[in-house]
Amino acid sequence: MTDTGGPEMCRRRILWLSHFLPWPPKGGLMQRSYYLMREVARYHDVVVVAFRQRAHQPDEARLGEAVEAISRFATLAHVSDLPEERGVGGRPALALRSLLPGPPYTIRWGTCPDYRRAVQQAIAEFDPEVIHFDTLSLAPYLDLCGTTPAVLNHHNIESHM
Repeated sequence: MTDTGGPEMCRRRILWLSHFLPWPPKGGLMQRSYYLMREVARYHDVVVVAFRQRAHQPDEARLGEAVEAISRFATLAHVSDLPEERGVGGRPALALRSLLPGPPYTIRWGTCPDYRRAVQQAIAEFDPEVIHFDTLSLAPYLDLCGTTPAVLNHHNIESHM
């Protein structure tokens, strides 16, 4: 047992799945996620698999800053571009496809084969004791957890918005 604040505490391996890189930590969502991730990493070993949202890191320099900032306290295993930012038609096309039968927009938004492979690889290599889902939009990856406990953190109550 590693002493991290008391005899009942021990370090855990936490796989953190995120829908963005919370850098720079300005404003509600970015600030909350960055400091929550950083605080958890003070007491546990955290590996992050994240999406890059170009609204937050529009160029390679900003992406590099985000990677460096997160890497100060956690292991950043993988970063994928959002599918809507790579696909033909972008967000409007995704919204139109979401009107068809099947998963809703909030689920289709984060569905990505590269991200899925990265989560599978992180689970195989890191063997997490807990998998943290940082938004409901990452639900397509829940099936990868197996018997590993998963927790969901969601920033908004969408039905109230």
